[in-house]
Amino acid sequence: MERVRHVLTGGSIVDWPRLDMSTLGEVDPFLRVQEFDVSDPRDMARIRTLRDRAADYLRIEHRYRLPPELVTGDPRDLFLYASGTKGRRNTRSFACMLLKAMHVIHHLEARELGQHLPLSAAEVGQLLDAKVTACVTQMRALGYRIVDFSGGVKSRTSLITKLLAKKDTHSAQVHDRMRYRLVVEIVEDLPVVVDALTQRLLPFNFIVPGQSKNDLVDLSALARDHGVEPADGTAAADQDRPPINEFSGSTYRVVNFVADIPLRVPPEVLAQRGAAEDLGRVIFALCEMQLVDAATARRNEQGENNHEEYKNRQRARVRARLEQGELGRHREGRE
Repeated sequence: MERVRHVLTGGSIVDWPRLDMSTLGEVDPFLRVQEFDVSDPRDMARIRTLRDRAADYLRIEHRYRLPPELVTGDPRDLFLYASGTKGRRNTRSFACMLLKAMHVIHHLEARELGQHLPLSAAEVGQLLDAKVTACVTQMRALGYRIVDFSGGVKSRTSLITKLLAKKDTHSAQVHDRMRYRLVVEIVEDLPVVVDALTQRLLPFNFIVPGQSKNDLVDLSALARDHGVEPADGTAAADQDRPPINEFSGSTYRVVNFVADIPLRVPPEVLAQRGAAEDLGRVIFALCEMQLVDAATARRNEQGENNHEEYKNRQRARVRARLEQGELGRHREGRE
């Protein structure tokens, strides 16, 4: 429930006050979706390195005195301490701090690793596409009711149009160079598929904050159905407002979110890295996921919601900005 709520509200994992993992049997799958193999000594060494660097940061930069049991032994125990399964209450708080710092350090170092690899953006896109396609294929084989699946790399023309239409025309603002669309049978399938994706493809801690839009899943009703308070503390900080796409029709409905998906670097590519420092074996690729049920998908193709109408509104904005700049934007808005 918390995974689904976090994905659909688009909050930041750094604001979470606790986790909810009671055994290593829950921790290991979470690490697996991060592309860590707990049976591989090199991956476990990498997690310990991240723990050590996070502990140094907390001690040196913030002068925290960390409980010694958190920085020794099996690093997977940190998740149990952060969940209150092990240790005292203050130990849980320090474990959460460590995991948050590890999360950020891992992300930063993965980005740095990517800069030292001989991988083009197109090649990273191919790795991502293969991973997403394999995951959806497996989910369909397991019986998840995904009736349509499409997506991949956006065309250069679409990216240019989107950037020209946006007030921030910097390319870093585009989160959907890679975008995938999943259509499920009925609206009740949406949270089931979202949860499955967090366990197989996109870790919930790498959902991009402030980029989630949920028009279809009633989270309060879903929480009650699962015996969870609608304002549970774990999600209390997930208050980032979802972005509004001004070019969509007024009755367009969708579940949409952006994730940084971890990718395991192929060994032959990793061998060519130029960095001397060990930065792990994982890089990240941004990906937008769009989910909708079949009935809503049909409605979304009618009237002003039709994709061509969406593109026409977007093109009109671009032409106004190209021809008359800010003045044209205000004039086009009045019309």
